[in-house]
Amino acid sequence: MTMEVSLFFANKRYHPKFQTHLDYDLPSDSVCPFIAKLESTHARLKQSIAEAQAHYQGPANTKHSAPPNIKIRDPVFILAKNI
Repeated sequence: MTMEVSLFFANKRYHPKFQTHLDYDLPSDSVCPFIAKLESTHARLKQSIAEAQAHYQGPANTKHSAPPNIKIRDPVFILAKNI
């Protein structure tokens, strides 16, 4: 099962801001390599999550059947214990 939001968003109710721009003046020259490494780590993690989702999506989708084509006024059975 995949959550539609990140764990950070689930806990804090907002997304963290990871956008950095190396073109702007930074307070220290030692910050540039740190930001570059952070961006590369973020890109690798994003790719890894996408690969994991693709890996598990195929087998999960094969276990699900297509939903029935129910139209308005079609007779259906409902389990009363779930109401």
